[in-house]
Amino acid sequence: MAQAGSQATPAFALYGEDGGALARLAASRDVTTGVSVFWKRRAGSYYWVTSEVPTRLGAVQEQWVTADPKLQVQSAVALGDTGFLNYEQTWRTYQPGSHRTVDWFKVVNNPRIDSSQSAWFEQGFQSWNNQATLTLAARPFADGDPTHTEFADYRDTYSMKLTRDGTEIGQGSYWYSFFRIPSGNAKYEAVLEASRSLPGWGFATRSTTTWSFAAGGSTAAHAPISMPQVTYDVDAGLDNRVKPRVPQTMTVNARPWLAGGADVVDVKVWASYDDGRTWTALTLTPTGTAGTYGAAFTTPTVADSSGYVSLRATATDANGHRVEQTVERAFGIER
Repeated sequence: MAQAGSQATPAFALYGEDGGALARLAASRDVTTGVSVFWKRRAGSYYWVTSEVPTRLGAVQEQWVTADPKLQVQSAVALGDTGFLNYEQTWRTYQPGSHRTVDWFKVVNNPRIDSSQSAWFEQGFQSWNNQATLTLAARPFADGDPTHTEFADYRDTYSMKLTRDGTEIGQGSYWYSFFRIPSGNAKYEAVLEASRSLPGWGFATRSTTTWSFAAGGSTAAHAPISMPQVTYDVDAGLDNRVKPRVPQTMTVNARPWLAGGADVVDVKVWASYDDGRTWTALTLTPTGTAGTYGAAFTTPTVADSSGYVSLRATATDANGHRVEQTVERAFGIER
């Protein structure tokens, strides 16, 4: 514990692995696979100082910062020189003796709509020159902490396609897109495909997300559309892998992305241990918290599988809006 007026200790864990090198990393502390980034500023200032510390994935790193109510700190982790950066969305101050634990890159890194972002990136309508515009956006590789966001790497690949009553009306090549739509009511389907092949990024390498919803064009300045969203919490190790042949339970959250949105009334989850060739339906057990379930599963060994667990989920809300999402190699199986 830090003494009053000295330092606080925000420790965090870095989840992930650099290809098959995790065993070597465990034995060699001088191998780095990333960079811890810190921004520091005086409260109310528009200027900040940046510090960078080499780090490695699959490890616990302890950091110390000055406990000063006038000092604000924001943290991030970058994957080396790949151009990918995951960062906290808020500036923080620390009290003497305080401590917090932060998980970076923890699985499952699946696409999700970020309700904390600007209205420009919310699923719904925008109005440009009195014309209805449908906004579609989902952070493609968000980690398990909803307070984190990311700068996507320029080598990631995306595609977005929108159909209206079965007829394609537009395509995009990024994780958010804006489409001009007619004013009449219709059934829409939007498909986001995302893939990533970065050094150090071993999981959630590809995903497909399909939203099905009804909407009518609006010229309102901002009219978000509620859609169901699925997230996971897996009790994996720091290497983002789980033990084989051991019964386990992961947490599945199925809720509207929009506060006050329509409740999710149906959710299903499947797991694949052979990169999607076959799928096993998982039994979901309510936890007593609305929209939260336990999903029991047992993985085979690496020798009897691809070495990874892929996930597929569907969720439908009370309005009939539906999401179907497949995350390839969502997390790994221990060797």
